[in-house]
Amino acid sequence: MKTREEYIEAVKVKLEEISPFEEPASFIAAGDTAINSVKPIISYIEKNLDEAARNCLRSLPLSLLHADIERKTDGFSVDVNGVGVITGIHANYRYVRFRHTALKRDITAFITSEDPLYLVQQNEDVRGGLAKPVAVLASFHDGTNAGQMEIYSFKPKMDLDFDPSEVSKEFVLLYINTEKTAGNDTANHIMSPIEDLIVLECARMVSNILGDFNGAKVCENELQSKIQAILK
Repeated sequence: MKTREEYIEAVKVKLEEISPFEEPASFIAAGDTAINSVKPIISYIEKNLDEAARNCLRSLPLSLLHADIERKTDGFSVDVNGVGVITGIHANYRYVRFRHTALKRDITAFITSEDPLYLVQQNEDVRGGLAKPVAVLASFHDGTNAGQMEIYSFKPKMDLDFDPSEVSKEFVLLYINTEKTAGNDTANHIMSPIEDLIVLECARMVSNILGDFNGAKVCENELQSKIQAILK
């Protein structure tokens, strides 16, 4: 895996390949005219590298991110109405799969409490159930990224065959921490072998900042081509 310095150098090489430049005169941020606003290319790359990495974690096919998929197996309970609740949920993480032995199928799509489908879940007669469960990212109302996930739904606790202590055990939630950084010399760095894709995404972002929209499009096209080639 690349170090952070290797990432920065790779992005710089890619930008030079797409649109040769001379530092620093050609790297003035769009709209800046004062000489003090001139910034060398390295600072643009450094500023955008981690966001480029996170963009990749948010959007790349999951088959390319296996090394960054983590498991959550705690913080789950079922309330009196049969709604599963998972605490310790992060608003910015990418949730991949929820599996529970009581459900007839896994959940692989997650909605938010702003989705119109969430209102449907409040009706016990039409909400998701064991055959077609629904997962909702909810309760991010205090200005932080901490919240909970609601699972609709399990059997209510008033059912005689319902054992909440057992239901609470048999689950796993797979997710990707999308706040990781680029470079194996940084804390909490990305583990999946997507270095080339991160480089292209960062080069695309920097090109847009510099107003080189043709260069940004070249990076985007090359990024998509590489993804397709990997998936074949």
